[in-house]
Amino acid sequence: MAMTDDAQSAPATTHPVFAGARPALPAEVEAGAVAAVLGIPTSAGSAKNGSENGPAMIRRASSHMAWSTGPSVVLDLTPADGPGQLAGVWDIGNCELGISLAELSATAAEILAALPAGTVLAGIGGDHSITYPLIEALLKTRPTADLAVVQFDHHLDVQVWDLEQPNTLFNTNVMSHIARLVGAGNVYQAGVFPYVPVVEDDAAAVRELLGRFGGQAALFSRTLHDEDLFAQWLPSGRDVYLTIDVDVLDVGEMSSTGYPAEHGLSLRELQRMVELVLRRNRVVGLDVVEFATTKISHRTIFDAGRVANLLQFILSTLADQRRPGRQQ
Repeated sequence: MAMTDDAQSAPATTHPVFAGARPALPAEVEAGAVAAVLGIPTSAGSAKNGSENGPAMIRRASSHMAWSTGPSVVLDLTPADGPGQLAGVWDIGNCELGISLAELSATAAEILAALPAGTVLAGIGGDHSITYPLIEALLKTRPTADLAVVQFDHHLDVQVWDLEQPNTLFNTNVMSHIARLVGAGNVYQAGVFPYVPVVEDDAAAVRELLGRFGGQAALFSRTLHDEDLFAQWLPSGRDVYLTIDVDVLDVGEMSSTGYPAEHGLSLRELQRMVELVLRRNRVVGLDVVEFATTKISHRTIFDAGRVANLLQFILSTLADQRRPGRQQ
């Protein structure tokens, strides 16, 4: 089918820098850097194509946050004590298009070893299966005995069968694998749809599996929507890996994903919840995943812009925490 100006093929391989961040190889990132943005253009763990276009689309959408005529900086107007400059964010390019999950684990480990200590690797997916090799690489290169994983997602992404078999890591079961990797009580799932159909014979096993998680703050629950209850539910004072599947957003704000949510969070609600995670913990790694499209249209451009704004919000908050006088 021929594409029109309103529906062009999505550019999986092009990658302008995110929001005017400084481009560099991992070893060139300067000490004190807040984060290094890495594009991971793959749909290797998904039954659907399109998530391989996420890094290019989201970077392209972020261009409105960069001055086009020369080097620029971004001022963050949200701090109560006045504008802060978003400094210390670098863009280290993309992994190879279509990288396998095994290759991603090794590549991410090499990148983390080359980055300055304390620099957060911020992945732009890609489907949700990339989260496992990113956490695996983090634990190998920067070991911590106290890692919690906070997942914002419309879906649980769990499975109770065949996890021991080879090649069984997918975006639909990635959190089962991650729960085994980080240990009992260390995975917190927020925004998930509250009513989950389960094969009757598997119901007991699913309940047992979810009981080994840190818990679920489901959509519509008081825990999710009462700020005090949500703050009490979250981990606190810990090293945290933050993973955000953009299908946690309502379809009215995010249709460019493999499985849009008929009912979901608004971007503002998600930002407030993410900020609580960031303020209460030490984020040591993060990713934003499952933006997926095979064409460019007005709708997909606006959806990509929302993801870019969300990632910019996260990076700005991390940068603000490193400003002189801020409590860590």
